[in-house]
Amino acid sequence: IYGISLSSADYAMRIYIDGVETGSVGVPGRTRQETVPQERDVVYYFTPKGETTEIVLQTANFVHSKGADAPALTIGTAESISQLEGSSKLKSGLVFGSLLTAGLYHLAVFLLNRRQITSLMFCLLCLLLSLVSGNSASLFFPVDNWQISVRMEYIVFLLAVSMLVLIVNRLFPRAMHKRVSRGYLILCGIDIAMVL
Repeated sequence: IYGISLSSADYAMRIYIDGVETGSVGVPGRTRQETVPQERDVVYYFTPKGETTEIVLQTANFVHSKGADAPALTIGTAESISQLEGSSKLKSGLVFGSLLTAGLYHLAVFLLNRRQITSLMFCLLCLLLSLVSGNSASLFFPVDNWQISVRMEYIVFLLAVSMLVLIVNRLFPRAMHKRVSRGYLILCGIDIAMVL
């Protein structure tokens, strides 16, 4: 038994193994109107019927102005693909757990001393970054629409960067000129408005 691991990009994909449709992510089409993009990492397992196996990937990407590459493909034994997926989930879980723990710790510090505004800001930064890490946002806010999920990801990232600028300004008031930091925050606000 062999496995195929496909890392998701912003695409629609259908996979055929030995002429049989094995699965799909989104709906690939010939035109933008026929294509339904989706973002998801997938693993397919199959048993070869002979000495050779034909694997065909049908992909469509109309969501980027310049297109994009085909999804990253890893083929191996079922055991090695299963180990690869397990280690990938473990890494994502560790990053998410570390950020969540740091965020909750700093929230507790803020609750014990309300004057520690920086702790609250760092808590919000950690919680925002935990949502971006490893597509964790989809666990808490499941959205079937690809457009909405990507926009949510961009907004969370922009909010996290804005929060980082605010933290630096609070901890090191002379590190950045106030006009530069305000201009940067205004740019982030404009970007968020454009994404919305």
